[in-house]
Amino acid sequence: AEPEARRVAVRQIAKVRGHEAAELLLHALGDDDWRVRKEAANVAPLLERREEVVASLVAALSETVNIGLRNAAVEALIAIGSEAVGATVESLPRLDADARKLAVEVLGGVPDARGMAALMRALDDEDANVRVAAAEALGNAALAGEESRDNATRALVASLATRDTFLKIAALDSLARL
Repeated sequence: AEPEARRVAVRQIAKVRGHEAAELLLHALGDDDWRVRKEAANVAPLLERREEVVASLVAALSETVNIGLRNAAVEALIAIGSEAVGATVESLPRLDADARKLAVEVLGGVPDARGMAALMRALDDEDANVRVAAAEALGNAALAGEESRDNATRALVASLATRDTFLKIAALDSLARL
């Protein structure tokens, strides 16, 4: 019942073998206490069976009831890093707009050329929030290398032709950061 005890217990998830680790991680990521969720996100990169863990976390992006779980899954995927990019990119066509926006946040938080390429495509997403989030995330493209930076710059400049004021503002901000 004590949040601090649960937070300390979450550290032990890294010692669990098998599919139970992913289940325990999701349970901890959905905890009522933000400190427990934060600890779980930090433990995520330590788990074995990484593909299974990443698949569970990507599926959690679609959570509609437990918003804490959904947001903590974003943090956990970012903490896992490049190993989470492929599954996150592949999930984009299957996700609803809210989950796509979260996936865009994941891709923007991981310096990976594959993720940056997906963010550039997301500039044309049907949902305005996804487009703006993609433009904001592309401000980190330089972390994925010079080629990603150059490609992001071209994509953001091209997006300035839109009538969407929020997208223009996000693109200009990202261009200034690049």
